[in-house]
Amino acid sequence: PGRAPVHVFHSADAWVEGAAVRQLEQVAALDGVKAVAAMPDLHPGKWGPVGCSILSARIHPEIVGSDIGCGMGLFALDLPVRKFDAVKAASRLGALDGAWDGDVSAEVASAGLAASPFDAALGTIGGGNHFCELQAIEDIALPEVAAAAGLDRRSVFALVHSGSRGLGHDVLLRHLAAGG
Repeated sequence: PGRAPVHVFHSADAWVEGAAVRQLEQVAALDGVKAVAAMPDLHPGKWGPVGCSILSARIHPEIVGSDIGCGMGLFALDLPVRKFDAVKAASRLGALDGAWDGDVSAEVASAGLAASPFDAALGTIGGGNHFCELQAIEDIALPEVAAAAGLDRRSVFALVHSGSRGLGHDVLLRHLAAGG
């Protein structure tokens, strides 16, 4: 009563910090919030939970916080499970920890974007709880839903949890300084 519904999208076995759950409930009680969804990467943030989606009639910048763009994405690879080599994959994924060795300035310019102090972080995962892992599906509970989403047991997928690498913190500070 008095708060928006909270939907949970992680298994009952997942460990979620109590502080994140309390923040989720606080967000659900905010003005204009219509629904809140807790994702598998839910964890406490400075002003609100990280790893949630909020359907709201207004923007609450302090909840977005300093890691704008922090989230998870699942990407199907063109690699069949039968050809997957974990050792080779691990050596290649290690490169995601460092900065890209290409011409960042040229890439930013070719995308029509202005240079920023955060350009060197483009293409990197981030620190803290950010990661990239390769996964294969072992069991499918709803075959028709999985098929519609392009998920099957024959493919390898990359699950990426990344953040804003300093840009989000800068955007938040500017917004709060402007009285937002």
